[in-house]
Amino acid sequence: MNGYGGGTVDTWLISPKFASSDPNGLALAFNYASKYIGTDLKVKVSNDYVGYGNPATATWTDLSTIAAPTAQDNNYTIYSSGNIVTTLQGNVYFALTYTENASYSDWRITDLTVNVAPAANTPAVTVAEVTVPNFEAIVGSNNTQTITVSGENLNANITLAITGTDADLFELSNNEIAQTGGTVSNTEITIKYTPTAAGSHSATLTLSSTGATDVTRTLTGSASLPITMPDVIITEVYGGGGNSGATYQNDFIELYNNTETSVDISGWSIQYLSNTGTGTSTNIITIPASTSIAGKRYFLIQGASGGAVGATLPIPDATGTVNMSGSAGKVILYSTSAGQAIDATLASITGNVNFVDYVPFGSTATPVWGSATVNLSNTTSASRILTAGAYKFTPNIGLDFEVITPNPQNSGFTTDVDKTALNKNISVEYGKIKFTAIAGESVEVFNAVGQRLISQTTVEGLNSIPVAARGVVLVKI
Repeated sequence: MNGYGGGTVDTWLISPKFASSDPNGLALAFNYASKYIGTDLKVKVSNDYVGYGNPATATWTDLSTIAAPTAQDNNYTIYSSGNIVTTLQGNVYFALTYTENASYSDWRITDLTVNVAPAANTPAVTVAEVTVPNFEAIVGSNNTQTITVSGENLNANITLAITGTDADLFELSNNEIAQTGGTVSNTEITIKYTPTAAGSHSATLTLSSTGATDVTRTLTGSASLPITMPDVIITEVYGGGGNSGATYQNDFIELYNNTETSVDISGWSIQYLSNTGTGTSTNIITIPASTSIAGKRYFLIQGASGGAVGATLPIPDATGTVNMSGSAGKVILYSTSAGQAIDATLASITGNVNFVDYVPFGSTATPVWGSATVNLSNTTSASRILTAGAYKFTPNIGLDFEVITPNPQNSGFTTDVDKTALNKNISVEYGKIKFTAIAGESVEVFNAVGQRLISQTTVEGLNSIPVAARGVVLVKI
């Protein structure tokens, strides 16, 4: 059921006819996923629908409402409806329908079953997530996932246990969930994966309660060894340049020299491919001869523009005409300007003798290096996470990058110089003004000639405000 386009869309999915004579009634159950923030899904039942024609001519009773995601779910996380029971007798039809206008809803229904309902007061344990996402972590670190557990008609608490060959690598936030009045309601359990060696790992999670059918979920983990950061890394990628509502007029890729000394990058290149593209790249930006990056300095590469919308980039250190996607694609930094071939495997990229760094951005970009970032937009970029003056660099893009408002930096910026402490409460770090405040205060930023650059209100605690200006600024809080 896809309500793309919005408007008044009367969409129904109606089941075949079921004959019901059991006093316990019928139980409808299915798995579902929805990507977009849209309209709730309503489950209805009728025993006077004739099996064809306009369903509005029949009498339908609401059985359940399934809420749409509150945040966009690019992974289409699968959930279970659990048993939805009706005690209607005779000919029974079930229906799934939008509650009102479609409003960009996108519901995917799988594994739908209709059975005789369990006897009343039968204990039951349910886990909302049908599958637990794969855990990905670097050896020596950890990764977590959560599940949501419920129970009804319980005679005892719910116990959780992990078994299997690699059970010792997985840890639960709680091994028992207390029931109150026979009920457990939407209790979140965190599962932590802490690998001690590289490779694939698996275990089985079992949830039990006296009289209830056990619920199991498979836990899988992928662990990789830490890798050495190259001297030059990709620190930011932006592909929405010049598009509608864009922050900047041009796409850009930002590099950074992680060493204290200059690195010669003459003849290196950025090679761009689409989110699922393979083969030899023809979208190449070549770094000019006699080009180097000074120690702890950035290097800004300007790409194509999709239009005249947005601000002008800081003066680029290199330019090209490659036009990247604003949402998903992949950029590869090579130490050669010759077009390099890749296939669908990660090894075809990272195993290349000319390979330096790789950033697949957007949830559909393949091959993925670890986990993916979410999709970008005309107002967001993928930016490598900087903590305490050091960039994260692991074989897992999803852990290394965050999605932010674009913040391009050229060779005039450095993580050493742009860190002048102004006083104990306010500082400038990496192009951002940082200070602590209570929520709701006014903050204004002016340049040296008195032009106001920023006017906004503070949030509680640490505030971090990107400032696209160089030199002296006045901050008024």
